[in-house]
Amino acid sequence: MNPSGGGTLSLNTGGDTFRRLASMKENNMISYKITKDYPSYTTYFYDMIDHYLYKVKEDEPMKWKISPEKMRIGGYETQKASTDFGGRTWTAWFTPDIPIQDGPYKFHGLPGLIVKIEDGTQTHSMTLIAQNKIPAQDTNQAKPAGFWLYSSEVTASKNEFRKAWKDYISNPSKDISTMGTKMINDGKVITDQQDMKRSIEKRVREREEKYNNKIEPGLYEVVSPSGITE
Repeated sequence: MNPSGGGTLSLNTGGDTFRRLASMKENNMISYKITKDYPSYTTYFYDMIDHYLYKVKEDEPMKWKISPEKMRIGGYETQKASTDFGGRTWTAWFTPDIPIQDGPYKFHGLPGLIVKIEDGTQTHSMTLIAQNKIPAQDTNQAKPAGFWLYSSEVTASKNEFRKAWKDYISNPSKDISTMGTKMINDGKVITDQQDMKRSIEKRVREREEKYNNKIEPGLYEVVSPSGITE
């Protein structure tokens, strides 16, 4: 893919690249990346829109309500807490036995490590399986598998990310004139720009219909200045 000039845009789903990305989706593997800087807990979210990798700083406070209810999970005595975050209501179970105020995804701020957290629909659930000490990771390596496809990295606010997402979903083929002079889609060579646009729009539409239960739906909704979700 050459965004600045002519060339060939390949959408060959039989190739290694697309097999890897398809495998990630089919096996419900995570296709975004979260990084946290310690001890500040400054959190960044990475995701791709078209061929751009977006880096979004988290600015929503993590407001927890701690309950007296307790439960034993995986050998740990845990306590219940809840929060509304990212467009979902979450129930977490944290253990004061591990005095680390962290957890999976963006979650943090409880007086102990989050051992389990689940959203209200029970379609997103994360449970601690094991603890391992790993070398510190260079944040330059913070791109998930397959994200090496991106053509540039964009630092954006949440609203900028939402707008970019809305623009992309509304017109996923808007950059087709700069992507290349032909496109290979499943082995078929397409040179007509209208055919290219239809192929890209069909692929994006089918993907979004199939994978429409994002962990943080609020991040993909455009909010107007009046506070109304568009």
